Amino acid sequence: MKLKFAIDQINIFLITLVSLTVITTLQAEINIKYDLDESAELIRTLNEQAANGNYYAKHKLRMLKIKGVGRAVDYVNTFELEKRIKNNPNDSVALCKLGESYIYQMGGQTQNIDKGLELLNQSANLDNNDAMWQLGILHWRKLGLGISQDVNEAEKWYKKLYERNDARGAEELGWIGYYVDTKDINETIAYFEKASQMGRHNGYCQIGKIYAEGRRIQADQEKAVKYFALAADMNSAEAAFREAEYHIYNPIGENFKPDPNRAVKLLGFAFRQGGKDMRKKVYNMVYFDSKQSLEDFPTDLKKPREVISDPSNQFVKRMRAINASDKNLSDLIDSFENINKDF
Repeated sequence: MKLKFAIDQINIFLITLVSLTVITTLQAEINIKYDLDESAELIRTLNEQAANGNYYAKHKLRMLKIKGVGRAVDYVNTFELEKRIKNNPNDSVALCKLGESYIYQMGGQTQNIDKGLELLNQSANLDNNDAMWQLGILHWRKLGLGISQDVNEAEKWYKKLYERNDARGAEELGWIGYYVDTKDINETIAYFEKASQMGRHNGYCQIGKIYAEGRRIQADQEKAVKYFALAADMNSAEAAFREAEYHIYNPIGENFKPDPNRAVKLLGFAFRQGGKDMRKKVYNMVYFDSKQSLEDFPTDLKKPREVISDPSNQFVKRMRAINASDKNLSDLIDSFENINKDF
């Protein structure tokens, strides 16, 4: 009798354990479904890239988690990393990943910023590019991790990356130069230029902003639109929108030949590829020929298809006046109708 009771208790325990495992698995799957301002397609792409070892995708997911948006997927097995380091204390990849796990609480690791920084420094001193980049970010960006901003320390690691022909180093040195007023703006432009030549479109877009705003340099709208166009051709949604503005409003004058049909295509691209705020910007331009603040964005919009036939719509009138084709305008409206507009 006692044996049967014991067996029954074991069976109940096993059933409970299996149930809890199933529930935990389901919760984990649910947590991967993000409730984000950013598109679900982007998140799926980042997860897929991260699962295949893409470092930037993993970092982007972690940054979203730090901002309180979604949950970063955990790709770190800290036990295996510790074994690798024990077998080879100079395993720079394992040192970097274990350091990250202490910083970002990955792999069930309890956060220990000092330990994480120690491991990242060991890895970086063994010439690991990812560790250098991570140390630069931790000392430059204010991530709410209790690490004081240290521009000199960040620059040290970014310059090492740059010297190793890593585009991330060039781009981040450009960002430091963009925001720190004491930096040489021409050197900043050179860093951004180099980053874009190595495939990072943000560089050209930022150079466009520098010339457009006259940021510590003489404003030059012709150079600005040139760089926005270069970044747009590298699939930057922000640059596409900024270039479209030049074609539509032409602040340059006779030296610039607007291309209205390119403008409409650029807006369609910016709307499809940009985030929530970018979609609002495109909507504001098309619906109201306006740059009104996003906070004032109305909720009682007409159906997209009604816009193109509305004789009072200033954007459509403006575009037809400079010979934009009805087909391209119609394609732009189709972009609005084919995307879930979560405003």
